[in-house]
Amino acid sequence: MRIGTDGSGMTVISPSIFNNVINIRLHSNESKNQGKNGCSKGRGGCSHFCFPLPGGSKVCDCPDYMTLQPDRLRCGNYTFPENFLLIMDENNREIYLMDIPNYRYVIVAHKNMFRPYAITYNPIDKLIYWTDVRFRQILSVSVHGGIQRTIRQLKRSANPSGIAVDAMSRVLFYTDYENRIIGALSLDGAMEKIVISYSSDYPWAIAIDPVNGTIYWTTLGSNAKIEKSNYDGTNRQELFNSGLVNPYGLTIDIRAGVLYWCDYSTKMVERANVDGTNRQLIYHEQGAFFYKIALYQSHLYMTGFRQKYSVMRMGTDGSNLVYVGSFSVAHNVDIYLHSTESAFLDLNECQSSPCKLGGNCTNINGSYSCKYPVRCHGTICSKESTNELTILRAAVGSLASLLVIIILLNACVCIRKNRRMERNKKEGQWMNPMTTEERRDDENKSEEMKTEGKNISEALSPTYINIAFNKSY
Repeated sequence: MRIGTDGSGMTVISPSIFNNVINIRLHSNESKNQGKNGCSKGRGGCSHFCFPLPGGSKVCDCPDYMTLQPDRLRCGNYTFPENFLLIMDENNREIYLMDIPNYRYVIVAHKNMFRPYAITYNPIDKLIYWTDVRFRQILSVSVHGGIQRTIRQLKRSANPSGIAVDAMSRVLFYTDYENRIIGALSLDGAMEKIVISYSSDYPWAIAIDPVNGTIYWTTLGSNAKIEKSNYDGTNRQELFNSGLVNPYGLTIDIRAGVLYWCDYSTKMVERANVDGTNRQLIYHEQGAFFYKIALYQSHLYMTGFRQKYSVMRMGTDGSNLVYVGSFSVAHNVDIYLHSTESAFLDLNECQSSPCKLGGNCTNINGSYSCKYPVRCHGTICSKESTNELTILRAAVGSLASLLVIIILLNACVCIRKNRRMERNKKEGQWMNPMTTEERRDDENKSEEMKTEGKNISEALSPTYINIAFNKSY
C-alpha cells in the first residue's frame, strides 16, 4: 500500500505479486545524497568503528577485546597487566579480566558460552581454559579473545566442576562431580587418564603444586574432606575429614606450603599446612556465602554473597574484608588469579626443556625425569645413572650391531650359493634344477636363518628407559 504523509490517498500496489509481506525499505538517489556526517569520508579517520554525532562530529570506538589508543582514532590490543583476576560468571555467561591493583576490567569472552563454570589459565600459551557443564566440555580461548576451541568432549553424564593446569608439564586436571573422578588431560585434549576415582564421594575444587607434582582437592556432602596425591594418583592422603560440608573453593600458597579454602555451608574461611597440620579458622560470618577463593601476595580474593554478590578481598589472616571492582557478579562465579610472582614459574625443571633427543620430561621435587624411546640390549636400559651421551652411544651401537648381523647373514647366503654352484659344475649339473631333496634341504636352512634373524630383531626391539637427573638447590 501507499499513503500520503498526511494519511490521505491510500492505494493498494500490485496486490497479486506479494504474499505475507512483513517489512520494506526504500532506496532513492535523493535519499542517498541527503547531506554528510562525521563518518562520511574515510570512516572519519577511525581505524574500526565510527559513530556520527550531531553537528557533523563523530566518535571512534573499538570492537570487544581492543582499546582506543590515546589519539582517539586507532584501536589496539588491550595491554594486559602483569597481575590480574580472571572471573567466570556462569549466569551472565562471560569471562572478565580484572587488573590488580586498579580493579579495572574488560570482557574477554562472551560468545557461544552456554553454562561456563570453572576457570584456569596457562601463562605460557596465554590461554584461558574453562569447563562447560551444559555441554560437558573443556574449552580454551586466547586471553586476547577470539575463536573458542573445544579441548575435550566429556561423557554425557559429566559435570566438570573444577579445573587446574600445569603449563610447564603440559597437563590439565579436572574434577567430574557426577562421575566421581579426577582426570588428567594433555593440553591438546588428545590423551586422558583417570587419576582418582570414588564410589561414593564427589570431588569438586582442585588446586595443584607444580613444583612437587601434587594435586589437592575437596569433596562435598556428608563425607566432605580435603585430600592430596601425586599427579598420577599415587601417595594419596586424606588431610581433613571433619568440620566440612561444601568446601567449594581451594587455593594454595606454594612457597609457604599453606592451603586456603572456603566452605559455602559453614560460612568459614580456613587455612592449614599442606601436610595437614596447623589448621586455623581465619574468617566466619553468618549470612555470608563464600564460593571460590584465590591468593595473591598477602591477600585472598573470594566470590560469593555478603550483602551483595561480588568479588571480595581480605588479608590472609582474615582481616580487612572489602569489595573490589565496580560491577556485581552473579551467584556461581569462579575466579583464577595470575601473578608474575607465581612460585612455580622458575622452579619447574621441565620449563627449560632439559630432555634432549626427543625425551619426555616429568617434573620431580628438586629434579626431573626423562623418558626416552631408544634401541638397546643387555642391561644398559636398566641403569638409572645412564646419561644422554650414553643413550646416544647405545642407540648407535645397537643400530651398528643390527647392520653387521644383516651383512653376515647375506654373506652366508652368498657363500652357500657359490658352494652349490661349484658342486653342480663338478657333477656336470650346471644350470640344472635342484633335486627335490636338495630343494627341501635348502628351504629348511632358509627357515632356520629367518628364525635366527627374527630372534635377533626382537632382542633389539624399541623400549623405554627412565633416567632421573638430580639437581640440588
